[in-house]
Amino acid sequence: MTLNAKQIVLISWVAAAMMLSCANTKKTGESGLLHEEMPGSTAMADLWQDFRQTHGDWTVDWNEATGTPHRATGPAIRIPGFTEITRENVEDAAWRFLSDNQAILGIRLSSLKFVQASEVNNRWYISYKQVEHGLEVLKSEVELRIFNNGNVMAFGSDFFGGIDISPVPTISLQSAQQQAISVLDFNPETDSVAGDSALYYLPLIHGKTVDYHLVYRVEVKVKQPLGNHIIFVDAHSGEIRERRDLVRYRN
Repeated sequence: MTLNAKQIVLISWVAAAMMLSCANTKKTGESGLLHEEMPGSTAMADLWQDFRQTHGDWTVDWNEATGTPHRATGPAIRIPGFTEITRENVEDAAWRFLSDNQAILGIRLSSLKFVQASEVNNRWYISYKQVEHGLEVLKSEVELRIFNNGNVMAFGSDFFGGIDISPVPTISLQSAQQQAISVLDFNPETDSVAGDSALYYLPLIHGKTVDYHLVYRVEVKVKQPLGNHIIFVDAHSGEIRERRDLVRYRN
């Protein structure tokens, strides 16, 4: 059976809702999530208590690395001035909610880039990416779930603060590509390396702390053993910061 785009979006949000329903579960590790525990920041904890007093019994999974609400659900919150959400006004409605709640979301509006808005079963799913110095911050996401009547039923924020890495690379793309193939059994006669000059900020999460790196994204395809490797190379030091094999991931 082939799933269409709307079905895929719905499935992903249902999965997220199922994760929220697993009460009293503590998640640690690379994701940095803690269920129903206060964030490390006293200021954010106070903000969350104020938010609950205003809007009711909301529950939350905190991203302990960013100190932001990774996923929160609760009683409906009406977006002022919006009684019906349409394709024409959904971005304005979402922006109004983000503007009114940027403190509890831990975001800067100037660093958000709209990604998409999809409607499934009378609900709108709106997502944004974080951008700093014109560069996408990988692993970042801010999202809202809004009913057609203008009520917000869920939101989430994985927004990374404190990125102070220079956006100007020290090494070239070509050097990054050479570094990427050096860690693989690369055969220039059968294999290929690709990547453009685009740069990204890559957060590496270690429990409650985050390291930031300016990186190139290099794709290396090899025949023996079969692999399609995505390798993030530090644009300052040339170190491999993260890698994954899409072939192995699909399997």
